[in-house]
Amino acid sequence: MLRALNLPIESIRTVVAISETGSLTKAASKLGLSQPAVTAQVKRLQGLIGGQLFVKTPNGTTVTSLGELVLRQVRIILEANDQMLRLAGHGNATVHRVGLSNFFAQGLLERAGSDDFSDLFICADHSSTIRKGLIEGYIDVACIFRYGRRFRSFKNCP
Repeated sequence: MLRALNLPIESIRTVVAISETGSLTKAASKLGLSQPAVTAQVKRLQGLIGGQLFVKTPNGTTVTSLGELVLRQVRIILEANDQMLRLAGHGNATVHRVGLSNFFAQGLLERAGSDDFSDLFICADHSSTIRKGLIEGYIDVACIFRYGRRFRSFKNCP
């Protein structure tokens, strides 16, 4: 029987912090960890990945070519992880969960241009799916079609 392997989120965050700060020591400080703990997390992840992610240089820590590939993927993993936490109401920023029928979502995004939606989770789907999201509590506000071309706006009040 094969054992499923999982990448530890803590190690993933550590790798991103090292690449952003250019130093194991600075990454440790940023994450509130000791430098040996950071080194251990990197070694664990390198063991799972099968190669070296960083090299030490006179100017700090540099990402290897394998590290560059890994960083692209771990940033996607972290973003998905953080989005899931925000959906559940966790995280640093307040996120507003909005459900829109596909018709409304397209119009909103076309008019929005470069506006910052970092505090907005938009679920665009069929009105029936959005309604279900309101009932189940993973959408706070919805704008959906009802009775032909008319629409109603609903707010999920706890």
